[in-house]
Amino acid sequence: SLQAVVAALSYIEGTTKGEFSVDTTMMKLVLDLEKPISIRALALQSMNPNTKSLTLGKLEQLSKNKSMLIKKELVQSLVIRKNESESFLLADIAEDKSIPGEIRADAIAGLMAFGNKYSNLLNTLKHDKDKKVAEEVDRSLGILGLSKRDLGTKPAPNDITA
Repeated sequence: SLQAVVAALSYIEGTTKGEFSVDTTMMKLVLDLEKPISIRALALQSMNPNTKSLTLGKLEQLSKNKSMLIKKELVQSLVIRKNESESFLLADIAEDKSIPGEIRADAIAGLMAFGNKYSNLLNTLKHDKDKKVAEEVDRSLGILGLSKRDLGTKPAPNDITA
């Protein structure tokens, strides 16, 4: 894993002072603009999403990053964290049409943890041109009980081919 590699390199280089902290080292990698974006995204993916080093300020900084790899990993971290004070970051990503639909849909799914708080945003996005976004909004509104979902007709119980 990247964590093991980072720990080993840190030990070899002699850069560890005191007890080694994987999350602190990973956070340094995530924020290091000189590192390749793929390494930074992998470091974010490898971190414990609930680590104290992933502060609101750092989350906001990451949300402004133009890399879709970083955005994807940020959304995953925010969804796992389920922190209401950070939920606006998911909302911002959900409504940003410059972000691919898959990432926006994941952000929308993450907003469901906050109940009806984002129902206005979801209602605005339900007619989004991106099919993945519109489908996730439809699913989310249905689960929250804010709309009826059209699931089509159910096949008859004896319709084996369905």
